[in-house]
Amino acid sequence: MIEKIYDSPNIYRIYVPLPENPLKNLNCYVVKTGDKDLVIDTGFNMKECLDELKKGLAELNVDMEKAVLFLTHMHSDHIGLTEEITEENTTIYMYRLDYQYLSKIQKRDIWCWLEERFIEAGFSENLLKQQEEVNPARVYAPKNCFNITEIEDGFIFKFGGQEFECIHTPGHTPGHTCIYLKEEKILFSGDHILFDITPNITRCKGVPNSLEDYMNSLKKIKDKDINPLQHIGLVKGTSMLVMMNC
Repeated sequence: MIEKIYDSPNIYRIYVPLPENPLKNLNCYVVKTGDKDLVIDTGFNMKECLDELKKGLAELNVDMEKAVLFLTHMHSDHIGLTEEITEENTTIYMYRLDYQYLSKIQKRDIWCWLEERFIEAGFSENLLKQQEEVNPARVYAPKNCFNITEIEDGFIFKFGGQEFECIHTPGHTPGHTCIYLKEEKILFSGDHILFDITPNITRCKGVPNSLEDYMNSLKKIKDKDINPLQHIGLVKGTSMLVMMNC
């Protein structure tokens, strides 16, 4: 399902279902500028997600050879279909820290570290084995690491007369990143801000205090000039578009 939610720039939401998942859906946003198209996040690496995402991109006439794909963070519901929808010349932006974590996940380094923490907390090896076979973060993740253009906090990219600012908002993941359109006062908040729940803040290898990072990231966003008169971002699902004070 496609929904147009803003004019100038033209912003669309593609509803990507997340079957048998309490989050229900992933909001993939497409910004059409007349020059290039910006696609934000993808969905799980599963057929139901792929079918809807490809259908939406086709309806919007998105040429992924010329498009920019922005991945807000490393979780599988946001990056799972990256390999499936990108072409050789697709530009992929992702914050360097989350990409580094993704590389370690592909090598099982992060999963092994997490399993050790679970065992310390009293989980049995049998239970860990069971969740390995059903955990969507593992089952529906990208099969391989893909090439990206690494970004940093404050990185700005421009096309179609639009200026997109990348804001590093760690907490949900170490490299979670939002996109801010200053002129329109629009924030694509990913999973940093959600509809009626708080994001999952988890312990990450090498991160002393994820919750403290998240609270500081909320303060960072609060200082941004975001239009308080519009409420188009209040759409249930993971990955948000926000035009309201946080």
